[in-house]
Amino acid sequence: MAKQFEGKVVLITGSSNGIGRGIAVHFAARGAKVTLTGRSAEALAETKAECVAAGASESDILSIAGNLTEEPFMSKLVNDTVAHFGKLDVLVNNAGVTDKEMSGKQPGVLTQGLDSYDYIFQINVRCVVYLCREATPHLENTKGAIVNISSIVASDIQSANFPYYAMSKSALDSLTKSLALELIRKGIRVNGVKPGAVTSKIMERQGATREVMHQVETALSSRFDMIPVGFFGKPEDIAHITGFLSDSVQSRYIIGQSIRVDGGSSLVCPLLLGDVLEKK
Repeated sequence: MAKQFEGKVVLITGSSNGIGRGIAVHFAARGAKVTLTGRSAEALAETKAECVAAGASESDILSIAGNLTEEPFMSKLVNDTVAHFGKLDVLVNNAGVTDKEMSGKQPGVLTQGLDSYDYIFQINVRCVVYLCREATPHLENTKGAIVNISSIVASDIQSANFPYYAMSKSALDSLTKSLALELIRKGIRVNGVKPGAVTSKIMERQGATREVMHQVETALSSRFDMIPVGFFGKPEDIAHITGFLSDSVQSRYIIGQSIRVDGGSSLVCPLLLGDVLEKK
């Protein structure tokens, strides 16, 4: 029996660790050929090893290290994927940043530098627009799919400490809807996923200490009014929904939706992360 994504080609940004790595392993385990990308070649090698351990062959995983803020590199990602595998079926825009620097406490909109604003919007929004434009001709050929990884901070809950990040993810959700209407005429489905609290190293990579992250996870998981299910999600929880939205059979009647995967946080939670720590 054929695997779910056998013969499919998937490009995943931000796949060197965390949610992106989980998504990559999910697709690899289900027969897809996968292009991995991130800034660290060493971290990408670790992701590739996990993909191979999940059942992929070495030749089915292409790793391309580089910087998404550089347009030539983004073009290279798409072009090299098609040159290596012959086509592109799914683009997963997972790469994202919360700030240029991270600490236990974040400034609000009146004090957070505009250089942070520019950086966050470049990675979280502009790069997505560019990659979608580059990928569209190839996805039209395969009648493929785009999945944008957003966040529940995009309007579902509020944070005074992450204003630009929340703004960028709201913009991404709006882009998902606009692209869905534009690209369905070409046979391309566009949807999104809005993770809640997920165990990953995104904030550690940007400067937050493990102690701070442990405080965050403990504070949120122990409170029903923060995470009703009582625990942080795992990257594979996001990967399962991403795979579902990428499946042209299972989700063929779904476009322009950004699905919450958050343990119920968006139902009850008024604040997020730094706000919780500030009150401790």
